[in-house]
Amino acid sequence: MKVIAHRGAAAEAPENTLEAVARAIELGADLVEVDVRSTSDGIPVLIHDADLVRTHSVAKLVGDLELSELEKITAEHGTAVPTLSMLFARYGGKVDFILEIKDALATESVVRQIVSDGYIENVLVACASLRVLRNVKFEIPEIKTGFVLGSSADEGFESSKSRHNGYGFSVSERVLPVIDVMMPYWRLVRHHFVAGCRRYALPVYAWLALFDEDPGPRYDIFSQMAEVGIDGLATIRPEALRAHLAAPSAAH
Repeated sequence: MKVIAHRGAAAEAPENTLEAVARAIELGADLVEVDVRSTSDGIPVLIHDADLVRTHSVAKLVGDLELSELEKITAEHGTAVPTLSMLFARYGGKVDFILEIKDALATESVVRQIVSDGYIENVLVACASLRVLRNVKFEIPEIKTGFVLGSSADEGFESSKSRHNGYGFSVSERVLPVIDVMMPYWRLVRHHFVAGCRRYALPVYAWLALFDEDPGPRYDIFSQMAEVGIDGLATIRPEALRAHLAAPSAAH
């Protein structure tokens, strides 16, 4: 199972920062996941929320700010928000990334940055929108993409044990060319889900929400995901997952 650092090693450094990415690399994460949005002047930046309320206590939308305005606000209110270009410049070649596009308006700028910096082979672009993934594949056919599932039923997918030959999972034919990896919330992952993904040769990278890991590591979830045989798990505590998987009692 691949150890994926969720928003970097976000339990040890502020999420989606260069510090969190550096720590994830130090801890031996196989992949580092970060969230990407775009400023009003088209610069992709690493931040999860649409606004700055939770992270900086400022009631401003990221998409309404030019990069210079965002930099000024974050300098005055704490943690800097790095650009995607800074991420590639600092850590490109040291680890591969999962870039989750959080806003469809950021798609063009993210694609442009990936191409201009030459990291097509070193990133997987993820999104909860199939439309966004279609657009990414149209612009860069060879790039790897991941479909983020946060509910039990999403566009192009169905889940029902009774309807799909015991797999409990069906994918529309129009969807298959668009995605390379399934990225479900861990609560959606059961044996029949993984079996269905295997039917379509789709690896499964599950993820934990931040509240799942508050206040500490969820070894029970780590074990459950290992037992059902997923291919990767995104956690804010990559070192805990790595150690758990290495333990003799862990399911592999």
